[in-house]
Amino acid sequence: MNKVSCKAYGARAQGKLKPRRKTAAKQWDYMESIKEMRQLVCDWLSADLEISQKLHEAKKQLGKRKRLSWDMYCAELGFSPKFLETFLKRNSCILTAIDETNAVLAKRKKR
Repeated sequence: MNKVSCKAYGARAQGKLKPRRKTAAKQWDYMESIKEMRQLVCDWLSADLEISQKLHEAKKQLGKRKRLSWDMYCAELGFSPKFLETFLKRNSCILTAIDETNAVLAKRKKR
């Protein structure tokens, strides 16, 4: 089984990030740094949530299948099941809230 290099499939490789600028010539600016970091943190949290949702759904679906397993899925991604379990546990309260919200919205639509 081949592990995929994260660098090969990272945001920079997909053209989503601009090339790094050399900062030696430009002096560091506090407000500019806050602006950039605020956006990066928002992007990171959004990606974190999306990854958690997709892993949660995959684990749920794989529990219904006989020929495929969560361990196989994790291995194909290049991570240990323990690492991804820890990742999911860290975000479980967010996923639970999303599931509960979706259930309430579904009930409202039926009315």
